[in-house]
Amino acid sequence: MINSKEIVKVIMHTTWWAIGFSMAYFIMLHSDARESYGIITGWWCACYLGYVTNIKIKAAIPSYLLYVIVCIISFILGYAWFYHGAGSNVSVQLVIVILLQGVVFISPIIVNTVTRRLSQKLNLA
Repeated sequence: MINSKEIVKVIMHTTWWAIGFSMAYFIMLHSDARESYGIITGWWCACYLGYVTNIKIKAAIPSYLLYVIVCIISFILGYAWFYHGAGSNVSVQLVIVILLQGVVFISPIIVNTVTRRLSQKLNLA
């Protein structure tokens, strides 16, 4: 069962992604690569701030589900911001893209968990 503390951490993770993405996207508006810069910056913001605030692996599954649900709702509403090649029908390719992007979305949590456990095992912490 997920508690309120974990819900706050899921919201924090999502917010840092959004802030990092938005910040880089608007700074790089003149560039065709602004979305790529936004994704990279959002990932690093979520990774760094997630490490600082000690977001644990327990927040990964709810974060993943949140991302997938938001993508599905966006697709249903006709605003597929997460995938430029999305057609009007659900395809296997679209489902795979959503699922893999969800893994990328939670990967800062996974990286931080692995880093923390390694540093504890090697007595670096």
